[in-house]
Amino acid sequence: MTRIRGFMRAVGADSSGFSLVEMVVAISISSLILIMAYTAHRSLIMSIRHSTGRAVYYEGLNLALNRIDRDLTYAFANKLNPNVQISGENSSGTFQNGKIGFVTIDASGDFVAADPRESFPMSDIREVGYYLAEDRNPEPGYDGTYLLMRREKSTYDENPETGGSSSILLKRVADLKFEFWLRNDWSSKWDSKNDKKFPVAVKTTLKMKSGQSSPDEPGKFAEETFIIVSYLTPMN
Repeated sequence: MTRIRGFMRAVGADSSGFSLVEMVVAISISSLILIMAYTAHRSLIMSIRHSTGRAVYYEGLNLALNRIDRDLTYAFANKLNPNVQISGENSSGTFQNGKIGFVTIDASGDFVAADPRESFPMSDIREVGYYLAEDRNPEPGYDGTYLLMRREKSTYDENPETGGSSSILLKRVADLKFEFWLRNDWSSKWDSKNDKKFPVAVKTTLKMKSGQSSPDEPGKFAEETFIIVSYLTPMN
């Protein structure tokens, strides 16, 4: 028994394990590696989220601009019908807060006729309007922005600026402006009911809070401006 104890003490003398200092150093290195891995992982996730958010932002923006352009391009003009109108205006000052109302032809696809093997093009003449509305529940960091609203009415009457139902087309809007071209100049106001004329083109200027901080003022989102010019169908 004495020999066994002596043997165990002899073996244990060289295998006593790590010292406290070695354990502390090992834990510190492991913690540092974990922190570096977590930081890299978090940076990657944030980069992916940012890229995805920007892609969604521009996709929604493009869809909204294309919708405005399509509606205006197919604006229905008929000088013999007093209810077919286009009217728009902007506020004075730095905040334009533009709005527009008009009658347009909406090519809404195909419908199935009596013979299910054939389809025929279908289009509707309807009243459409665009304007800004206050965003009462803005996304974090987007206080003071507006909603781009699209109003649609399945029929049209003598007042193209009211009626129908409205839906949100775009968020994060800073300002909206419409300008109307006739002859050699742009006008900030149009009323075909009084002027008995339709513009040749409509220029839409949309200002957005981009979602990227301004380099000069970190934490404050920069503004981006987008402009489209829509050429209207000639008057019938």
